[in-house]
Amino acid sequence: MRSMAKVSVQDNGLIVVGANHRSSTMLFRDRITISNGQLGLFFDRLSNAGIRHLLVTSNSDRTEVYVEPKPGVDSVAEIVKLLSAQSGLSRKCVEAQTYCLTGRDALRHLLAVCCRLDGLVIGDPRPAQNLKDGLASARKRNRAGRVIEFALTGAFNAAARVHRETEIGRRPVSIPAAAVQVARDLHGDLG
Repeated sequence: MRSMAKVSVQDNGLIVVGANHRSSTMLFRDRITISNGQLGLFFDRLSNAGIRHLLVTSNSDRTEVYVEPKPGVDSVAEIVKLLSAQSGLSRKCVEAQTYCLTGRDALRHLLAVCCRLDGLVIGDPRPAQNLKDGLASARKRNRAGRVIEFALTGAFNAAARVHRETEIGRRPVSIPAAAVQVARDLHGDLG
């Protein structure tokens, strides 16, 4: 993943700015989490900055903002500025613990999240469900643009195929489920 400092020219297509377990601490992710009650204001502020089409997914494990770039608007800077203002953290701190992916890299990342390959536990369905919820929220606010709709539709179709044709859905799908399985492997019947 590229750091913020390396992104100077925005690729066409899709941009994602986010924080997950690889890029940031749990404390940082808690600070930048956007609650459902804050989501409308977050959309409005980005819209006022010139970012019309976006999708937001946020919880204590991951916060990501997917946007369609618009000429003349520095989407990455606007997202960082807003995350900084919302969390009370400096922009430098936000930049240090977030990632920015553009174009094909953003699409690869989206596919990995949808296909349950990018999470604390491989196979965990929650990140993909969060994307579905984020898309529904963007649609409700009339903010899901053509690129986001196309990318998410393709990612969800790919995820369905991965789930159908691989063993990914048969593994423990959360940290607690994985811990219980390890305990069973070590100690046998836990009853």
